[in-house]
Amino acid sequence: MTELRKVKAQRIVLYTLNSGNQPTWAVHLYFPDCHCNYHVNFYICDGQCTYYPGLLTYLQVSKHHFVEHRLAEMWTNQHLIEHVWDAFFLLILICDHATHSLLLVIPHVGL
Repeated sequence: MTELRKVKAQRIVLYTLNSGNQPTWAVHLYFPDCHCNYHVNFYICDGQCTYYPGLLTYLQVSKHHFVEHRLAEMWTNQHLIEHVWDAFFLLILICDHATHSLLLVIPHVGL
């Protein structure tokens, strides 16, 4: 049986959708016989990081920062929506100017 040699707890910040930023703790385990570190989302063994299967509730995005899955999805959707809106707005401007045989000129410096 493999003996557990090291349990390490570290302070982290958890970003959540409903409760905002929460200071909390994360724990990872080290097993010296197999030289593996087990973390919340993944384990590291033989120089490779392997993520656990399925969608997890919390994603470890850096050593001390975790993000709730639902919040990460919302950020992704907002990012995509912003680009869609930018493309829509630019397309409408270009089409309107083309319809009136006008050249579209917009400032390229800060407002």
